[in-house]
Amino acid sequence: MKEKAPFKGFSGVKGFFFSGVMGLFGNKKEDENDVRWNFTKFIVNRKGEVVQRFEPTTSMSEVEEYVKNLVEKEN
Repeated sequence: MKEKAPFKGFSGVKGFFFSGVMGLFGNKKEDENDVRWNFTKFIVNRKGEVVQRFEPTTSMSEVEEYVKNLVEKEN
């Protein structure tokens, strides 16, 4: 999944602080695309393809909007 939807960084002010906290705890990954926190979300379409990745700093409303648009597009 991580190869299909690579890590693009943390976004916004929350992302800035999140990056700092992750660094404090030594959560550095060897592979840049590794999942850094267990709240990373991958969206998979009805064909079983990974179509998007959202990091923990992404608002759930943004994730919800993406899923709604994906469902409309697939119908």
